[in-house]
Amino acid sequence: EAVARRARLRHVFRENFTIDGIRDLLGVEAGKLVPYKNLKTKAIEPAVVEVNALTPYQVVLEPRMDGRKVVGFIMGWSMKDETGMRDAYAEIQRPRVGRKERLNKATQAHVILDKQMSH
Repeated sequence: EAVARRARLRHVFRENFTIDGIRDLLGVEAGKLVPYKNLKTKAIEPAVVEVNALTPYQVVLEPRMDGRKVVGFIMGWSMKDETGMRDAYAEIQRPRVGRKERLNKATQAHVILDKQMSH
């Protein structure tokens, strides 16, 4: 919903968030997932994978660092191309059972392809 509200903006394709802002955006309760590692693996990564798989938007959420400490996030978004929208629609039409495994396999395949192309 948060990306859908921002996606129609014509000249804005990214936004800066504080850690508390991301926690509010994702609905993480106060005092839960306090270490960054836990927040990233339990809330941020699953949310980004789900949004990228099921919506007509492509979202990237990068940490903003101050030295070695994460002080915030930069969220960027764009509309998918026709193929991406077809894939998202096809995934929505499939049963929810097994969706997590399908999305994880697709994410792993994408990372492997990116690593192969960079060499």
